[in-house]
Amino acid sequence: MANASRCRLRIATSYNEIRTGYADSNSSPSQIRLLHLEEKGDEAEAICLQSGSDSLIKLRLWRRNDIWYLVEILQADTDLHLVSELLQPTIATIEKTRRGEKGPAAGRSDFLRVLFFRHNNSAKTVEVANDLLKVKPADKGLRLLKALALINLGSGDETDVEKIEEAKKILRELSNEGFAPALYNLVDYLSGAEEEKDQEEALPLYERYLSLEPYDVRALANLARAYETAENFVKAEAAYRKALEYDPGDSYNHLGLMVLLVRRDRISEIKPLLVAAEKLFGGSEDVFGSALDYLVLNKEYKLAEKFAASEPLRMKSSVGANLAMGRMYSASKRYAEALRFFNTAAQLDKKSALPHVSLATVYRLMSNWNAALKSAQQAINLDVEDSEAHYERACALARLGRIKEAMSALEKAVELDPEQAEWIVDEEDLKALASLPAFKKLIPPPENP
Repeated sequence: MANASRCRLRIATSYNEIRTGYADSNSSPSQIRLLHLEEKGDEAEAICLQSGSDSLIKLRLWRRNDIWYLVEILQADTDLHLVSELLQPTIATIEKTRRGEKGPAAGRSDFLRVLFFRHNNSAKTVEVANDLLKVKPADKGLRLLKALALINLGSGDETDVEKIEEAKKILRELSNEGFAPALYNLVDYLSGAEEEKDQEEALPLYERYLSLEPYDVRALANLARAYETAENFVKAEAAYRKALEYDPGDSYNHLGLMVLLVRRDRISEIKPLLVAAEKLFGGSEDVFGSALDYLVLNKEYKLAEKFAASEPLRMKSSVGANLAMGRMYSASKRYAEALRFFNTAAQLDKKSALPHVSLATVYRLMSNWNAALKSAQQAINLDVEDSEAHYERACALARLGRIKEAMSALEKAVELDPEQAEWIVDEEDLKALASLPAFKKLIPPPENP
């Protein structure tokens, strides 16, 4: 137990140093969550998930004199052995020098050269990979990078079926060789494809991939969703529970299982899951509110009502839950109930503009222009940069005949968020402004066919 604790500490310390050193100066360092740690004698491997990039990382450690040393970092999705690839050319140069041989100075390995081009120029990636594969035709890493570049090229503004099919062919060949990174990238592409046959192919491939990488919670969560879509709820639940076991730090793993249980009319089983999630996340995550929001977004209104009714105390404290129920009742034209939930959300979070923007929207739907204007102004008082609040204010002012003020509010909304201009032509509450030159100026030009 003491050795395992020291190993975990070394993992945390080493990777913290690495991610701090390589972090983009314009962004905060991504977080690393440990999924699995396995020790075998003086060797250990830690499987981690890197948030932000959503990458699977493997850290390999050796123990010498009871001290753990980090010796390799593997970015599993591209099979990039970071330490080896960075150090191996230098080591090779040193060995040549010791043998008295002359050779080029240390530089990037072939793999790193192709990987560099992949992030900048997919066409160049394919070109360089093809040249290198003439010498090393069986190189799995180079073949993988070529396939990924072909997918990028084939998935542009105009789909290039030929490039996509070539990429899939390479990934299938590598998958049949038991190369896990290729299998992951293949199934990742197929599961997101539009063709139904591709999506059907993905499900058994997830199982194959997980036989190679059983702790990859990304694949487990995707497999769970695929089984749920296929109405194999037993296997879906098992996959959700495994993902939650390996990575409880991801709130989406809690959310997936909870929503499945709601849909299977097993709401009574969710309470202990909510208690565990709240203990784990504290006030940083509102899993109950997120679950309700997910149901509402998917228009599963009856299930949302039933789930909300099962947790009256949580409804009294969850901003997200009240906002979700408010949106649901607003969409159902049950405006009085929508107002009640949005007002509760506003009382629970007195610093947020969102509940007041939502109230303004409902009041507009009720043709209560004065109340809509008041709510929009409250939202602006809380967040002067909220474009939705200015948009709501413009609509209310236009309906009240305060044209000049309405036009100024609309211009501010579009200034803060240019996308607001996309729907102003069809907005009934802005018809009083439609003839104004300033209004016409905001209308985006038609797209070229």
